[in-house]
Amino acid sequence: MRTVIGALLVLGLATLTAGPIRAQGKTAERLGTVRFVTSCAPAVQPQFDRAVALLHSFHLDAAVGAFTEVATADPACGMVHWGVAMAWLGNPLAAPPSARGLKEG
Repeated sequence: MRTVIGALLVLGLATLTAGPIRAQGKTAERLGTVRFVTSCAPAVQPQFDRAVALLHSFHLDAAVGAFTEVATADPACGMVHWGVAMAWLGNPLAAPPSARGLKEG
């Protein structure tokens, strides 16, 4: 019984701390700091780092969008394709990838 209650508490805390927070009508992201060095253009590095942070925070749809924006800004940035594939595959610890995720990834 204690294990179940503990698991529910952890899940509840994770739910409360996940995702964006709203303050004064604006959405503020709560993402960790990521520095993922690539050979992409230096101008897109901050965008790429944000996309990786979104990916690692399981904001998968937002990560796909962010990686796509980087690809538009720097078409030679091959790592964006890795990022999109990782986001489409989803969270392998939660469930196997969906059919769409396998196709798109």
